[in-house]
Amino acid sequence: DRLPKEMSGGQRQRVAMGRAIARRPAVFLFDEPLSNLDAALRAQVRVEIKKLHQSLGTTMLYVTHDQVEAMTLADRLVVLNAGRVEQQGPPLEVYRRPASRFVAAFLGSPAMNFLPARHADGRVTAEGLSLAVDRARYPSLRDGDVVVGLRPHDVSPAERGDLALRVEVVEPMGFEAYAHGTLGAQGFVARLDGGAALPKVGDTLSLRADPDAVHLFHPETGRALDLPEPA
Repeated sequence: DRLPKEMSGGQRQRVAMGRAIARRPAVFLFDEPLSNLDAALRAQVRVEIKKLHQSLGTTMLYVTHDQVEAMTLADRLVVLNAGRVEQQGPPLEVYRRPASRFVAAFLGSPAMNFLPARHADGRVTAEGLSLAVDRARYPSLRDGDVVVGLRPHDVSPAERGDLALRVEVVEPMGFEAYAHGTLGAQGFVARLDGGAALPKVGDTLSLRADPDAVHLFHPETGRALDLPEPA
């Protein structure tokens, strides 16, 4: 019973999507359609868009800065950086094997941690972390400076861990928690079990890194070192 100009921004967006769907186009272009919605409604409409795509079977080009939308809605994910394609592929493949530091930082919440490191004699060392690396897994790896990437959920508390995190902020989320702090001079975030005893501000938290989850990047280009040498 209202004209579009009398609706809220979120209502206008949903009406615009309805008009587009009613036209039954060959291709949909959605340019951040959920940006004006509150968090709860955004999650609800995201599910509705997924259902629509499954029922209509129509190609949808969906532009978003929200990595949750990108991961949950896409059949094929294209990550753009300064107008150029940084990486493309199935969402989980892009998440698990980011081609660059930019992609690794964009996908995942909280974002991937990055630590300056050195590689020599088959070992990578950074802020107390010392890992043997499989050269076959990292064909572009050379001795010298590298950047280690670790997602917050790929470290876990351990009595004698590799990393000593000085805790500055703890975010309890219920089923999980996030400890923010520093490793030496580097900022770092660790995911913790929300049901366990949480550290306090000022505590030093001993962490163990999952060696199979370590990502290595070139310190200057940001390119992932598990990719073949560029031609």
